[in-house]
Amino acid sequence: GLIDVAFTREIPSGRRIRTQVIQREPFVVVLPDSHQLASEPSVSVAGLAAEPFVLFRRAIAPALHHQIIGICATGGFAPRIVQEADEWHTIFAFVRSGCGITLPPASLCRLNWPGLSFRSLTDVAAHATISLCWIPDRLSPAVSTFVDFIRSRTHENRDS
Repeated sequence: GLIDVAFTREIPSGRRIRTQVIQREPFVVVLPDSHQLASEPSVSVAGLAAEPFVLFRRAIAPALHHQIIGICATGGFAPRIVQEADEWHTIFAFVRSGCGITLPPASLCRLNWPGLSFRSLTDVAAHATISLCWIPDRLSPAVSTFVDFIRSRTHENRDS
């Protein structure tokens, strides 16, 4: 009851919340610059089977975690998770140190970390989503205007 509107990757449950997907983005692989695959323009998921992975704990974002595990399954393997963390910045620090690799949504490439290479995945259909969420019966005029503004500028036309 404290938040009027939110942008989120994980859709909250248990309340009468309306949602609209406002962005879909592909997943990428993040490697230390010294990794042999860092010189490739793109990487096959199956080519990552032997790699150690650094991921966030499942409890942090269960749906996104499930998607990443599913991406690995499409490559024919379950990831060998050697380190977990609670934030992408920490995960990227582990990757940069050579602890393993990770598969974040592509928008995280914008963080522009020195020592990391972000490469597209050649054989992944999965996309991470960002959704706008609001409670329709609690809309103030300002929140209603904001929701309408964001919804008018998105290419997604589906509500939940």
